[in-house]
Amino acid sequence: MAVWSVIPLSEVQQAERLDSEHFHPNVLEVEGHVRNGKYVLLGDIAGYIRRGIQPEYSEEGAIPALRTVNIREEGLSDTRQEFVSLEFYKANSRGQVFKGDILITSTGVGTLGRVTYNHKDSPYFADGHITLVREVQKLHPLYITTFLQTKTGLALIERRQRGSSGQIEIYPSDIARIPIPCVNDQIQGEIVMCSLKAQELRVKSHTLYAEAEALLLRELGLEAGAGAAALAPQTTYTATFGAARAAGRFDAEYFQPRYANLIRRVNATGQAVRLGDWVLHDIKRGVQPDYVEDGNVPVINSQHVGKTHIELEDNRATTWDFVKAKASHKRAQVKQYDILLNSTGYITIGRCQTMLEDTSAIVDGHVSIIRPKPGLDPVYLGLYLNALPGQLQTERGWTGSSGQIELRPDTVSDYVIWKAPVAIQQHIRQLVVDAHTARQEARHLLDEAKGRVKALVLGEQS
Repeated sequence: MAVWSVIPLSEVQQAERLDSEHFHPNVLEVEGHVRNGKYVLLGDIAGYIRRGIQPEYSEEGAIPALRTVNIREEGLSDTRQEFVSLEFYKANSRGQVFKGDILITSTGVGTLGRVTYNHKDSPYFADGHITLVREVQKLHPLYITTFLQTKTGLALIERRQRGSSGQIEIYPSDIARIPIPCVNDQIQGEIVMCSLKAQELRVKSHTLYAEAEALLLRELGLEAGAGAAALAPQTTYTATFGAARAAGRFDAEYFQPRYANLIRRVNATGQAVRLGDWVLHDIKRGVQPDYVEDGNVPVINSQHVGKTHIELEDNRATTWDFVKAKASHKRAQVKQYDILLNSTGYITIGRCQTMLEDTSAIVDGHVSIIRPKPGLDPVYLGLYLNALPGQLQTERGWTGSSGQIELRPDTVSDYVIWKAPVAIQQHIRQLVVDAHTARQEARHLLDEAKGRVKALVLGEQS
């Protein structure tokens, strides 16, 4: 059924827009609800609203560069992290990101409208697809961030988007016209406090995960000092033709001494095992799914398998009909405590995490599933593969070139694993699980903060 609305010419002139979507009754109702109360325009309380600029990426760069993929509700993500040089960062102030900035993704179907707050003191650089909002007066930027993360906030952002056919964007001048509800100090303080507590829990989560990695390296004697030095890359070394022929590899990187040093160190524990001998099923990759807009089965790809956890928030989806259609599709179905290993891509290859959620999902063809036998804890194994012992074996084992690199399942099966004593496996498992719990609690607090906005600011039930 058609939906009709009559818009006064004065409103059309003020908005400087002629597209019907901008004046759709549903979005007008959302904006009218906000404007019926006390509000301010974001541009009237923010002294700075500008986009970043296109970076010059550098493999040796030290400053993380932020793209739309790095902007998440819970903060800045290191997914597919790129870098710029310090010199480029200093020479381009427009892209510099500071603590307290609000970051809004401003382009792309499916990515426009992500909003986060930068809690960190360390420098970042924003590309031209991200708008930076700073120098905010009267309202706390964490409160503004939380409001913009609600469905109402997203609707106000999307109402102002321009373009079509996948080339959509929102200008800084449009962001400046977004109305922000005014609240008293008590309500604002409650919302800000929830957000700050959530950030504390996220920091705790990262600390616990790092502690688990440090424990593993310490027990293997690979912490800072002589152990770490043995794993440093060397500029010159030799290998025999016989060794190359036996390995079936003639690329120099494969014979870096640090790889052999790692294997010797693991073997020296007397508890080294071949991974392929300790899995319930052959290691296999997932499948290329048929994506469906309203699908009910999330798809996990290499972007979702991060350095500390598996992302399950913004995944595209398929259907159960697709999963059940073929046996090869069913093998891609993920179970709780499955280990997911990225098997392609220069930036993501080798990243590994254990699925701690009891969820229904599948992995695509770039991610392998590993299911260990009893006696080799899956949470411990996931961390081992994600830490230095696993990453070095990935660096040695991947094949291909020109961006088309991969990690074959038979190569992963030959990984040397330290089957640590049960007490150590359980200690590492507990640290990883505690990190996961802290991250879940942070998510709950973020949802609570958004619920406070809905209930107290917008008059909706949370």
